[in-house]
Amino acid sequence: MNTAGLTLKIVYNMPYGRQEQTVVTLDSTGHFKAAILLFNPQELMLFIEEDAMIMLYGLPGKRLSFTLSAKDIKRIKSMEDMTAFHVNQQVIAFSGDVARINRDYHDYMYRLNKVVSPMSNYVERAQPVEEYLKWRVRKMNEQLDSLQQLRKQLHPLFYTRTFHFIRYNAGADVLAYWLEKDKQERDMPVSYQQFIATLPVNNDEAVQTAEYYEFINNYLVYLQVKGGEGQGVHKLSYIAQQVPKGTGQNLLLDNESQDSIHRGLPLHPATLRYLSQLPGNGPLAKQLSVLNSDLTRSMSNAMPDKATLLAASADTSSDILQQLGVQYKGKVVYVDFWGTWCLPCLEEMKVVPEVKKVFEGQPVVFLYLAVHSDQDAWEKMIRKEQIQGEHYRLTDKEFDRLNKRISVTSFPRYLLIDKNGTITHVNAPRPSDVKALASAINGLLN
Repeated sequence: MNTAGLTLKIVYNMPYGRQEQTVVTLDSTGHFKAAILLFNPQELMLFIEEDAMIMLYGLPGKRLSFTLSAKDIKRIKSMEDMTAFHVNQQVIAFSGDVARINRDYHDYMYRLNKVVSPMSNYVERAQPVEEYLKWRVRKMNEQLDSLQQLRKQLHPLFYTRTFHFIRYNAGADVLAYWLEKDKQERDMPVSYQQFIATLPVNNDEAVQTAEYYEFINNYLVYLQVKGGEGQGVHKLSYIAQQVPKGTGQNLLLDNESQDSIHRGLPLHPATLRYLSQLPGNGPLAKQLSVLNSDLTRSMSNAMPDKATLLAASADTSSDILQQLGVQYKGKVVYVDFWGTWCLPCLEEMKVVPEVKKVFEGQPVVFLYLAVHSDQDAWEKMIRKEQIQGEHYRLTDKEFDRLNKRISVTSFPRYLLIDKNGTITHVNAPRPSDVKALASAINGLLN
């Protein structure tokens, strides 16, 4: 195998769950060297182009060397091949400061994960609430028993890391199940609360596992549901009341603050000062301050030149889409249902300029229908993101009436309307699927 020019990507977590990556290229002899900024012990994901993903383990200030068989990488065709690859020490050999921990990882983790594979967890989610909890806790205890039997054989740091991995992985799964099934109840069943209470939200040892971050993210959604409506400092205050000060509280407050900024709601200077004074929270509070300044500055921008805010309709008795469509006869209309609160909607919008370039000068209209968004936040988000196109803010009554016709149950959602005003695609391709969307629009133009 010619390894010259082969690209490797190393993905790792920065503080508070942010992911970064380092990309390297193999030289003509098949070697590479990379320095990675780590703040705590953690897993590293090494991607070898599209062929394989290898899990490694790194420690701040320590060196790891390893040798891979290029021939065996090429043999990976299935998940079983991947598992065999990781547990075969002839395929991957470690040396350096953290060789022992990496050997433990490859000998043990892939066997452990077979106890609760993603597929088995997905299947079991069909069970009733109490039955799922019993199954997931039983599987967690099986993993803990397996770990305990091998405790003397494992590196102490790896044992501690894996102990927290098992427990917080179960906690994240249980929270995710409840959020998917029964969050309309506003609070979890007592049995779920009792299990979650066994997992400390503040845990400095657990920060070395991605599962702890996943648990924290799901716990934040749980608190948001439990706390009900509320914005800004009120929601932050509620979180601070629910969780004692510590690493977990920092994470929850910082994540909620970042969500607020992403939704176009700036933080008050007093909130930033409070976050910066929390022990150990200085680095991320500084980052939040930069993001907040960027948001404030962008919100002072004027409306984009090619953005039209359509006036509210006086006719509340008919379908708003039909009313708006009258003025677009002879044009293909791409309808985007979105909300100022919807982060996936905003992510998709970043790709739209690429689509618009394809149809520049052609009779194609991009119509944005905002849902459950107040006037001020709506206008601010259009300015902040510089969203060009035709904009209309639906009232709740207009959306309810429209929803009976086309059933918009999730966001973002897209429609396509032909030149005659007929809806041809009730689930049109997303902007990120540029080729499929261009093909669909071209079909209506022609």
